[in-house]
Amino acid sequence: MKRDFDLVRSILLQVEAAPSGAPITQLSADETIDSATFMEHIEIIAQEGLIDAEVVSGPDGFFSIQKLTWKGHDFLANARNDTAWKHVMGQVKEKGLALTISVISGLLSKEALKAAGL
Repeated sequence: MKRDFDLVRSILLQVEAAPSGAPITQLSADETIDSATFMEHIEIIAQEGLIDAEVVSGPDGFFSIQKLTWKGHDFLANARNDTAWKHVMGQVKEKGLALTISVISGLLSKEALKAAGL
């Protein structure tokens, strides 16, 4: 499985939008994403420390997301803007780069600073 940063962003935005205080056990995914890939993305997002979650893989797998972490909120602060996201991800794809979440977050942060005129 390849990491899909668009899917990562989508999951994080859904977690952010959920009401506080109740575990999240269901999220929506694009119909082209199979459940194993979706579950694996939730698992790697938790491993990266972007969400606080329990993930059980396998055919009877499930997840329970408690909240976004500080790191998850920081990533979304940079990734929320659709224009900046599309611009940065377009450049990444155009150049054929394979980047980490930290580097993508840094690129998004630079894009936000440019948009703010800083």
